[in-house]
Amino acid sequence: MYKLQSVLFQRQGYNLEDAVRWLVKNGFDVKKIDATQHYWRFRQLDPSKLRREGYNNFRTKMIEPHIKFIFGYKEDNSVPASISV
Repeated sequence: MYKLQSVLFQRQGYNLEDAVRWLVKNGFDVKKIDATQHYWRFRQLDPSKLRREGYNNFRTKMIEPHIKFIFGYKEDNSVPASISV
């Protein structure tokens, strides 16, 4: 099980206006924006809230050139890791 925590845009590929336009066009939230040296970072969900809900593993996935998604993953303890027959 996973949830999208943030969407990152490389600043060399997107200016702020273009990044916001892409997010709106694709149905994402534009509420918390952080600017780093290399990225525009658009928070979708608060990472501390995700951790409290059990989403303790975070992974980054390149979606298309210059755009990355950060996913929070939750281990599903209801499904056994292995099944003996």
